Amino acid sequence: MSKLNLKTIKEKLLAERELLVGKLKGNDLSVDDSETPDPVDLAVRNYSKNVMLAVSENESRQLTLIDEALLRIDDDEYGECQNCEEQINPKRLAAIPWARYCLNCQELLEQGLLRRLIIKTIWLKGRGVEDVLAFSFARAAEVKFCRCSGP
Repeated sequence: MSKLNLKTIKEKLLAERELLVGKLKGNDLSVDDSETPDPVDLAVRNYSKNVMLAVSENESRQLTLIDEALLRIDDDEYGECQNCEEQINPKRLAAIPWARYCLNCQELLEQGLLRRLIIKTIWLKGRGVEDVLAFSFARAAEVKFCRCSGP
């Protein structure tokens, strides 16, 4: 990616980060039931707090993704899929600048297939070549690989 483009993306990520930090600082998630003796009002207040907590959790996850993207920019790894190491489509990065994966790997992740593949890869590390080959042949029908690095 060009330096100018990375600068623009970094500015966009930093602006989004500032927005999220501001939202998270403004969320008061404490529940004060001393003011509300009515059980119905208390239930409504607790429900509202739970909704705010879920929103805050999503914003915190997004903040983590943004921070990781900023680190990838600093490490000159931005725009590279963290699974298959192929370049992520620039249109995808324009829409979701904190994207970790190319579209194909993201699809596998959402189907739960990428996670299983990563776990199997970790399990196989440290095993002999014979074990890896035996596992690969026995499980070839189950394991789906990213389609982005080949035909």
